[in-house]
Amino acid sequence: MKKLRALITELEKHTTHYQKTNSAISQSTIGWQIEHTLLVIIQITKGIEKSNPEEYKWKFNSSRFLVKLMNKIPRGKAKAPKQVIPLLEITPESIDEKIKLAKQSLINLDKLNSNHFFKHHSLGNLDKKNTINFLNIHSNHHLKIIKDILK
Repeated sequence: MKKLRALITELEKHTTHYQKTNSAISQSTIGWQIEHTLLVIIQITKGIEKSNPEEYKWKFNSSRFLVKLMNKIPRGKAKAPKQVIPLLEITPESIDEKIKLAKQSLINLDKLNSNHFFKHHSLGNLDKKNTINFLNIHSNHHLKIIKDILK
């Protein structure tokens, strides 16, 4: 969880560049990358909070295995679900609000049972440990995009 908190802090440092873009890297702005990443943390935490840990069942998933093995998400291979696509105008204030919500989400996530789980659309059921691992990988993926936009 410590790593995920550090990743949020790193995202926060890039807020001043929220309007910057580089079409050779991404069609999205840095602000979009930040808000999307924070929305993923917030929405996944809401999903895992609602789960019933007694219903968790592990099942092999090749996509999950590859993401975990490579410790990264390949660029341009996945499409973000609409729940985690920023819809409103992105501003420093909207980013700050989502940073606060994401930090609170981590506090809530920390309190959950290890068998609480999130149903990912392509990676399958992720228990608490694997959810945190995915959030780390996903957040790092978008931080790399941000850094490439800034080059």
